[in-house]
Amino acid sequence: MRYKFILRFVLILYSIQGNVFGQNFNSVAQIFNSNINTFSEKIFIHTDKPQYLAGEFLWFKLYNVNYFNNKPSNLSKVAYIELLDKNNTPKSQEIIELKNGLGDGSIYIPHDIETGIYKFRAYTNLMKNSGPNTFFEKQIFIINSFKNLGPKRGGNINYDIQFFPEGGDMINNISSNVAFKVVNSKGLGTYVKGIIINEKNDTVATLSTLKFGIGRFKLTPTPGAKYKAICITSNKEVFTKELPPAKKDGYVLRLIDNKETVNVYIESNRTEANVFLFANNGKQTVSGKAIKLVDGKGVFSIEKSKLMEGLSYFTLFTAAGKPVAERLFFKSITKKINLSLSSSAVNYLPREKVTIGIRAQNETLNFKDLNTSFAVYKIDSLQKIDDVDILSYIHLTSELTGNIEQPSYYFSSDSPEVRLALDNLLLTHGWRRFNWEQSRQIMPMFKYLPEYAGHLITGKIVSKNQQPVKNMPLYLSSPTSSHAFYRSTSDSLGNFIFNVDKLFGKNELIVQTNSNIDSTSNISVFTPFYGDYNAFTYKSSYGSLFNFNDVLADYHLAVQVQDVYSGKFLNNQDKLSSADIFYGTPYKSYTLDDYTKFNTVEDVLREYITGVFVTKKRGRYNIKMLAGQEMLADDPLVLYDGVPFFNVDNIMAVDPFKIERLEIIQDKYYYNGDTYGGILNFISKKAILSDYELSPNAVVIDYEGLQIKRQFYAPSYTNENLIKNTSPDFRNVLYWQPNITINNKSAASVSFYTSDMLGKYVGVIQGLSDSGIPAYSVFQFEVKK
Repeated sequence: MRYKFILRFVLILYSIQGNVFGQNFNSVAQIFNSNINTFSEKIFIHTDKPQYLAGEFLWFKLYNVNYFNNKPSNLSKVAYIELLDKNNTPKSQEIIELKNGLGDGSIYIPHDIETGIYKFRAYTNLMKNSGPNTFFEKQIFIINSFKNLGPKRGGNINYDIQFFPEGGDMINNISSNVAFKVVNSKGLGTYVKGIIINEKNDTVATLSTLKFGIGRFKLTPTPGAKYKAICITSNKEVFTKELPPAKKDGYVLRLIDNKETVNVYIESNRTEANVFLFANNGKQTVSGKAIKLVDGKGVFSIEKSKLMEGLSYFTLFTAAGKPVAERLFFKSITKKINLSLSSSAVNYLPREKVTIGIRAQNETLNFKDLNTSFAVYKIDSLQKIDDVDILSYIHLTSELTGNIEQPSYYFSSDSPEVRLALDNLLLTHGWRRFNWEQSRQIMPMFKYLPEYAGHLITGKIVSKNQQPVKNMPLYLSSPTSSHAFYRSTSDSLGNFIFNVDKLFGKNELIVQTNSNIDSTSNISVFTPFYGDYNAFTYKSSYGSLFNFNDVLADYHLAVQVQDVYSGKFLNNQDKLSSADIFYGTPYKSYTLDDYTKFNTVEDVLREYITGVFVTKKRGRYNIKMLAGQEMLADDPLVLYDGVPFFNVDNIMAVDPFKIERLEIIQDKYYYNGDTYGGILNFISKKAILSDYELSPNAVVIDYEGLQIKRQFYAPSYTNENLIKNTSPDFRNVLYWQPNITINNKSAASVSFYTSDMLGKYVGVIQGLSDSGIPAYSVFQFEVKK
């Protein structure tokens, strides 16, 4: 993704080095130029909690930001949400409306889902251009307490260790740092200590982890040597792993974080004397320098004040323009909003009111409003505090790979231990080897268009012999959604796009061509969800669920109680206002029940619809409309519940007793390249698909549009009678509010009531300011009798 931003650096080098690059420079610049300054987005999702039971709702808030400045993005108006199982098979998919970069919704966890770890991911159509590595992904643990939890597991825990040489590779006869990470079979980082031995069983280095199973050691590989790590865990378990072989020649980077500067030392055993190193923050080039290696060594130094807060990338290029090594550095974040959460107590009774005051303390930051989401839920041995937060995601983990444990730890302080642990994280989760040939094959940008004006429905039309049909008008209708009607034209490859607006909920969509022009082409409608996936690497950290039998029993009972006593409130959805049809207010509207009943549509049109003339020629009906004193030359657009009827005979065959009203536009009408002599829209009393005479090549599909929001249910105990009500309240999520706006000069407050479930609770508030500054805070309290 960062190759989009490197051309500026290449130009800097070019000005320094003259024509050194030659043709190589031109090819490199062409690759970078295809991506430079391309607008891109980044999504973060706040879920109400990280663990769920079958039968519960997963509530979420989306923050879609401009990749360059982290401000809420107003480009994409739609986001895509998917819940994926271990095979990356979608278990739930939703399309979410975005307004000013913000959106929210919910997913129902079905009763038939399997217990396990699931991947929750989100992206915009624009983000598809960069692939799934740029999507938001989060681990979700789901337990189906209605099913057998499986055999009681135990036995040995396995361990794995991976090695990450600083800069990219170990090189013979050159000393370098080698980072490593140890994880157990649950996917958790594990403390180990140990030694590195060569093939002669000589100890050449020692190792020990610092935090989350991550550490580093120094090693100078010798030609032909083979190295092995021997590790021992805190439980006295021993395992071994061979190190990857060192390369014969290459480059090594070593980064030293001094007080005022960052120094990157370069060492190589190659004969090339000239290299280039640049620093960028993934969004713009900060500095570039041509370096002449003396005895294979050189240094690049930059003042910290010149680096932006957050991640910076130091990348080494050969004189031929090939990247050969890279190192990441993190400058501490000072621009963050400190949220102060205050409450009147730390302990509450069941069904007692809780009021939380919220204030943004850092008033020196330049922001007007902070939009936040707030969740309050029970925590215990099974249901834990979510360790995915907006601050660490936007500034750190969204740019790294793999599963990162407790990312908030790296923002907990600026102590030497935390700084070293953070640098170890960058050496492991920020490590990659360059694949220059792959980068030369960058696909054209904007294969997927940004959904700026609404949701895009795409597809393809081909002839009977599977050849693309170009320049073919196509029509999309949805009689079940306020009689939506859209028109598109296929391009030279047969692809078409419908830009639909405010298409909510379940719909029957009809896509067809004009049957008078074409009825033999084959039409396909594509899924809007992206079909490529990152490898599923999540593992359960819970071990056997039998260890949580007592806690699970309480949660299982709570789900059933909620279904019985609150079920009618749990699935309440927002009411949608009826969307206006594309032609707006009709010139006239006729309610057929107000007139004499006729047995045919022809009689209806002839007898009391003024300005409409019906003729019959060669056995086929024809309709013309009068605009003022002028007969319109073009045929009118004839619709039945928004579905176009190109053969007028078909509308004449409709039973008029099924028609509620007729709306007409009695003037020449232009719509997406078509010209019509007026519009007649027959609106039925009840839309039934079998009533429509469609083109033979029409495609009818069930289509889930933008999600209709559910309303989060939380009872209020405002008087003594409600408090003493015997209906049980077993909510473990006490509060969810996805939209709380906080001004930088004033405080806000929220209130909710505790339930009958005793125990500890955590409140998590996350948000983003209009100036792109993230905020995150938590508080805890306890409910006891």
